[in-house]
Amino acid sequence: IRHREKKLMQEKEYLEQVVKERTAEVVAQKDEIEKQKEEITDSITYAERIQRAVLPGIDTLEQNTADSFVLFKPRDIVSGDFYWIGKIGNLLIVTVADCTGHGVPGAFMSMLGVSFMNKIIKEQKISSPDLVLSEMRKNVITSLKQGNHEGSSKDGMDMALCIINLDTLFMTFSGAYNPAIIVSDGEANELKADRMPVGFHIVMNDYTPIPIQLKKGDCVYLFSDGYQDQMGGPTCRKFMRKNLRELLISVHQKAFYEQREILNTTIEDWRNDPAQPNGKTDQMDDILVMGFKV
Repeated sequence: IRHREKKLMQEKEYLEQVVKERTAEVVAQKDEIEKQKEEITDSITYAERIQRAVLPGIDTLEQNTADSFVLFKPRDIVSGDFYWIGKIGNLLIVTVADCTGHGVPGAFMSMLGVSFMNKIIKEQKISSPDLVLSEMRKNVITSLKQGNHEGSSKDGMDMALCIINLDTLFMTFSGAYNPAIIVSDGEANELKADRMPVGFHIVMNDYTPIPIQLKKGDCVYLFSDGYQDQMGGPTCRKFMRKNLRELLISVHQKAFYEQREILNTTIEDWRNDPAQPNGKTDQMDDILVMGFKV
């Protein structure tokens, strides 16, 4: 009996030692994973600072419109959505773009997009929105070596771009999947986009320029699809563009800083879901909405 007890005790001590060693290994692995995660997060956070530095300031928009806002909510730390604001003489150029993907891959594409816009507007001084989109498409196809060959990149951008003559308030719009909404006298006019991305596509026709005469007090809204596609609400469905349009109509007479807060609160409330671990549905995509009053 004593011999058996001694043997059992030795086996117990051995198993305890094995468990102790395995636990130490698991803890060490966990610490290493946490360290790697922290390093990756730090790198992405630094990339986010670079991305925000590359994005143009909204000073040009604020100085040349009666009021304005930008609601920019990346799904991850960095974003595949971007905006660009510039001016050539009396022409104000504004665009909102949604690149393929989100997170780090989308952010790389967005920084390419900002670089292309700088070249096309500031250096080439192209001032027609349809031609700007065509030139953007050429740049994307060339830079990413796109084509019909196997393994070719399918990345691209959806864009809404408008150019406004600040003296006459005459605006020309062109869109690649992304439309624009003009709210005038309490009514919304949606400017349709072409169903072609900025990038290689089976159909690559010219983009359509849509002219529209604005008047003082009209509100212009550009946006990616992140807001309208956000899942939530009582039945966990998409917010939908028609609801975004109605929301913009309902707030367009308010100050634009207030509009921004209402849009942000509305989409956060839409995400509320007690059944989810953190009380909210996940943010599905990057969210970008820009509005301004002429």
